[in-house]
Amino acid sequence: MVLKQFEEFLRIDLQLKQSTIYGHLSVARRFLEFVKDKLEELTTQDIRDYLATLTKLDPSTYSNTVKSLRRFVRDFLGRPELMKTFKLPYIPFKLKELPSKEKVKQGFQALRTKKQKLIYLLYAVTGLRQGELKNLKISDVDLEKRSIKARHDSSTKRSFCTFWNEEADKLLRPYLKKYGPKIKEENGRLIRFSDTSLTRMAELIEKKVGMRITPRILRSWFCSEMLSKGVQEVYIDAFCGRVPKSVLARHYTDFSPERLKEIYDKANLKVLS
Repeated sequence: MVLKQFEEFLRIDLQLKQSTIYGHLSVARRFLEFVKDKLEELTTQDIRDYLATLTKLDPSTYSNTVKSLRRFVRDFLGRPELMKTFKLPYIPFKLKELPSKEKVKQGFQALRTKKQKLIYLLYAVTGLRQGELKNLKISDVDLEKRSIKARHDSSTKRSFCTFWNEEADKLLRPYLKKYGPKIKEENGRLIRFSDTSLTRMAELIEKKVGMRITPRILRSWFCSEMLSKGVQEVYIDAFCGRVPKSVLARHYTDFSPERLKEIYDKANLKVLS
């Protein structure tokens, strides 16, 4: 009953995404099992005892647990005094090992079907998150402008737009010529695929290239490549759907689709040549 009410609090009161809600609920469920649902007598020591069992975990995992407990104990239960002593751990910076352009090209060549190649290439040249491309509807794309408006809008994400290049266009247009009419009729997803299919693609690439290249890696590669081509970080953030960090960027930068298209095209991002 408590978890159901907590879920409604996260969904209705805080307007959180389902994936975020799922993470908070998982932490709350394990915590309730530890304290045996005795919430009326809950003390700071109970929380400390629970967190003590997690100190050997990765700092990021421990940090996410504390954040979820803040949502549950401080915000949902209305007991902020129980959480005030618990700080987030220091998370050391880790250098990401990104594939070279040649490795990304080899990853494309390692795939077997045109659909797999299209999905891979779109991740590489758009900067979209894994779920954003997966859930993209045909109504979210403009074929003539080669533009995409991803569906996200939260405190850290914004629905700017991104684009695809000529390489991806050569695969997308034949795909839409064949499947587009039916997709439009149903206003369905642009490309239907599952997380399992992405895992298979990554495994196939790793086997042939010697490196696992996932949508998350391709998103990071996209940012790195655009930066190397002189694109300002604020525009890379816009392509990736991130909220601008500075006041100058938020209020005095042109994020119009026309300006973003101009910047994207000028970068001339390529994967296969």
